[in-house]
Amino acid sequence: MSRVAAEAARIRDRGIHSGTETLLTLAAAEGPTTLGRGADRAPLAALRFSGGDRGTDVELPSGARLRTVEHLLAAIAGVGAFAGARVDLEGEEAPLCDGGARTFAEGPAVPREARRAARDRARGAIPGRGGDLPGRAARWSARDGRGLVPLARFGVPLEGVASWEGDPGDFLSRVAPARTFGAARELEALRARGLATYVPEGVVVALDRPERAPRDPGEPIRHKLLDVLGDLATLGAPLVGAITVQRPSHRALHAALPRLRAALRDFSQPG
Repeated sequence: MSRVAAEAARIRDRGIHSGTETLLTLAAAEGPTTLGRGADRAPLAALRFSGGDRGTDVELPSGARLRTVEHLLAAIAGVGAFAGARVDLEGEEAPLCDGGARTFAEGPAVPREARRAARDRARGAIPGRGGDLPGRAARWSARDGRGLVPLARFGVPLEGVASWEGDPGDFLSRVAPARTFGAARELEALRARGLATYVPEGVVVALDRPERAPRDPGEPIRHKLLDVLGDLATLGAPLVGAITVQRPSHRALHAALPRLRAALRDFSQPG
């Protein structure tokens, strides 16, 4: 938090890939939560993925792109703030902050009005027959409540399972603090491609450096869960159902979500 200047609902920090500073402003607002830059904005369900390398980029109505927004979107999904908030980014990329989603999800970052509105919000329903999703996003199915079970088999220390049952308190305490990660040996190649220009110690985990190791063996897979939640936030409402994801990646989820959108029935915009 020492790298983040926060006042009321204003958070300032640099983006992990661009390295440029961004001012993030989050305020209470009527209707569905929107993301954008000034008047160029859209509700979450109207956002479309716009490529993205090592992250999630979305396209605004003007065609402008906001980069690396998955942790910000995960915070919205994790506390259920699909309505009641206006999110503005003055810059090209979401700020890195704590490397996870907790800075966005707690304190002033998600207005209390949005969190209160989440309690009684209409939710999309997934047809009971379930089905396969393309790529490595494997199965979705109906069930009571909400849940995500991403599975990963990347080898130690990433092999494992992380799940979330939809409880905001559990998200804040267990999922949101999980930091982004990579391998130090990849850094030079990534920077040659204009990526990972800002990787502060204590915020970005290096799996191949003991001094920058995860807090515990499960932190990296919880961060993959966080990323999945961020991509699913573009559905615009919480899901009633379960999604199981094997070897989760942004590319796989970006390919799967249009099919999942098409499968939803009785979908209600929040608010």
